[in-house]
Amino acid sequence: MLTRHGFTLVEAVVAAVLTVFVGALLVSLLLRGQAVIAFERGRMEVQRTLRSGALFASYEWSGLTPGSGDLMALGRSRLQYRGFRGLAASCTWRTDAIIVRYDLRYGVRAWVAGRDSLLVYAVGDSVAGTSPRWEPLPLTGVAAGVCPDGSPGLTLQTIIDPARLPLREVVPGTPVRLFESMESRLYKSQGDWWLGLRSLTGGGSIQPALGPLTANGFELRFRDQAGVPTTDPALVVAMTATFRASTPRPAVLPWGRRPAGSSDSLVVELVSRNAGPVGRGP
Repeated sequence: MLTRHGFTLVEAVVAAVLTVFVGALLVSLLLRGQAVIAFERGRMEVQRTLRSGALFASYEWSGLTPGSGDLMALGRSRLQYRGFRGLAASCTWRTDAIIVRYDLRYGVRAWVAGRDSLLVYAVGDSVAGTSPRWEPLPLTGVAAGVCPDGSPGLTLQTIIDPARLPLREVVPGTPVRLFESMESRLYKSQGDWWLGLRSLTGGGSIQPALGPLTANGFELRFRDQAGVPTTDPALVVAMTATFRASTPRPAVLPWGRRPAGSSDSLVVELVSRNAGPVGRGP
């Protein structure tokens, strides 16, 4: 009796075709899975960038006072302003310094003379006809100090012109704000677009604060009390910041298809301090 061993040519061809087909299917599923993972990673990165933009705008630009000089220059994708850097409560003062309570101060970093400046709240004088206001003063030095009651203090050295800011208008406990003149703008670096930040008083080159963004990934619009667009810093009471981010286009897959990238935008509305109700415009 004749016994057959091995496979026929037809069986071998069928097995080879099935192996190739299953292998191609597995490779296709693997590549598609990688594309999905890359897309989700890009989408999460876009969302992270936009969330960071909302936090940046809320911290850096909220609370700017209309008409007080907090906004210095406006542009479609550029803003120069007074960046908040600290808050303190005064305990005493003289013409060359204001002493603040050491345990009632707040700051995101150490205050630096020349880089930072002061905004001192003056209560006004009805007899002299002056209204409550924030008076800007230079910061010429920072040193240890002592309050009149013996508690620790911090001496903020400055120059006070009594004709512009009479010492009687600076009462004990008056707030002192510290600010830094800053510039935020959209700029391109190494092929990507970023929202950059630069200190106008501290010097140095612009540094990325948020990104990467799209080529139009940072836009600003300003409105006055009636909601009408304005470019006058003294009239601005509301600001709209739009951030746009997207992932780079993924590489072409072996079968020639290019998976979609991820893109999204975020609009942040900011109202100046003490602005009151703001119109939406015509």
